[in-house]
Amino acid sequence: MPTTSLSLPRFILPRAASLAQGGAALLWLPQAALLAWAVQAMLAAAPWRAALLPAAGVLLLGVLRAGCEAWG
Repeated sequence: MPTTSLSLPRFILPRAASLAQGGAALLWLPQAALLAWAVQAMLAAAPWRAALLPAAGVLLLGVLRAGCEAWG
């Protein structure tokens, strides 16, 4: 009976695009934090300008997330 050598499959490192897509899935966490920050400012009766910085951050992270998902 002939014997054949069994070998384990080689581990292939993920491509950069797939890592970017996986990282994009994690961008909802800072988006949620910025949204909570804006809601907290609104509940504290802060002026509407207090929500501009969190809104800009959510927009920036959303564009970054969409770009990473499109690339991956």
